[in-house]
Amino acid sequence: MHNSWIIPNIQKASFCLILCLISPLNTYTYAGVEPASSDEQIPLLPREFTRSDTYSSSAFESHVFDRSEIETNLSTKENITRPLPTTQKKRIRVLALAGGGVRGIMEAWIAQQIEEQTGRPISDIFHLIGGTSAGGTLATLLTEPESPDSSKPKYSAAFIVDTLLDRSHELFTYRWSSFFGFFGAKYRTDIYRNVFTDYLGEQTTDKTTAPTMVLAYNTISQQLESIKSWEGSIFRKTDAILATSAAETFFDAAHITPISTSRQAKGISQRTSQPRSPLPLLFTDGGTAANDPTLCLLMEALELYPDADEIELVSIGSGHYDRPIQREEITNAGLFTWATHFPRIVMSGQRSKDQKVLNTLFTERHDKHFRIKGDYSFWTPKIERINNKLDNPDRQNLVTLITAADAHIKSRQEEFDQLIARLKIAKDVYSS
Repeated sequence: MHNSWIIPNIQKASFCLILCLISPLNTYTYAGVEPASSDEQIPLLPREFTRSDTYSSSAFESHVFDRSEIETNLSTKENITRPLPTTQKKRIRVLALAGGGVRGIMEAWIAQQIEEQTGRPISDIFHLIGGTSAGGTLATLLTEPESPDSSKPKYSAAFIVDTLLDRSHELFTYRWSSFFGFFGAKYRTDIYRNVFTDYLGEQTTDKTTAPTMVLAYNTISQQLESIKSWEGSIFRKTDAILATSAAETFFDAAHITPISTSRQAKGISQRTSQPRSPLPLLFTDGGTAANDPTLCLLMEALELYPDADEIELVSIGSGHYDRPIQREEITNAGLFTWATHFPRIVMSGQRSKDQKVLNTLFTERHDKHFRIKGDYSFWTPKIERINNKLDNPDRQNLVTLITAADAHIKSRQEEFDQLIARLKIAKDVYSS
């Protein structure tokens, strides 16, 4: 029994030793053996293998290439995988606009400075424009065409700033039956819609002067939805604005019906093969999931423009109030205490997380792995506690917010001038 175990193992060990001794002889160049000459035939595996339910022995037969054919194949492969470098780089520009209620007037004012100092409208500068809540509303207005087929925008950022100064009080019209929001939505959604109907009419989301994206939270699918202009005429623009701006407790959830079935085609096909009219959808404020839409827009830009070499990513926020929450404020805190802090916690928490990711993506030290080439800048003014509310449409409050935005630009004047210099260069025009 003992010998029957030893002998086979000695045989195995001997066989392994022999392999180790002869293996260096098979190493050509590094062992001092000259490589095969160009006249020699080198057997290789077959070039093509077609999968099928039954395997054929002929599929595994050896195929012989001569040396010239191998060199041709290698050079062709290199040309495909390594395109020749070009001197002109494709650079796309993305503008992201955050949510923030009446504080969105600061974003409109910064957009106004960009338009005035570049001498061009926002939609003529950026390849993709989008936002959440107030930012989504601003993006929709900035890309509204003069006529359905026009490439010229109807509204300037300066016009939007003036409009917000004059009509913000209409947007926040109290619903008295709600008893200041305790028994229903605090403000009237019908008046909110009517204000934007004055400027957008029945225009659909596919009519824009630049690719535009608005974010909203779908309470039925429980997912963040992106309403994209390039997906077709899915919604009326006023409905898209209601969807992205339906802030909980401020406005009713947006119960809207698509004017196209394309968005629901997949879901409907799973239930029935019969044609069906579009089903109503239910949305709340996109800020619930992505108050700062910058990361979402960056991902869309990479999908829309896969050939881009560089990205100019400009993110504009609706201000931040940086006084820390004190321990005594939340010790043994209940529902009403946390409710006062909740919007600020959500907005600042999302912003800090996104900033960390974006700064990492655009940092030189990560070039080896996944760095995105280009420039990223984030602009959000510092505000005081008295101006921190999302729903204070008082004109003096709005003027104070604009003053804060002006101070923010001046505190970073050199950086802003560099941004303007880059944006003055004509936008690269190529199809998405």
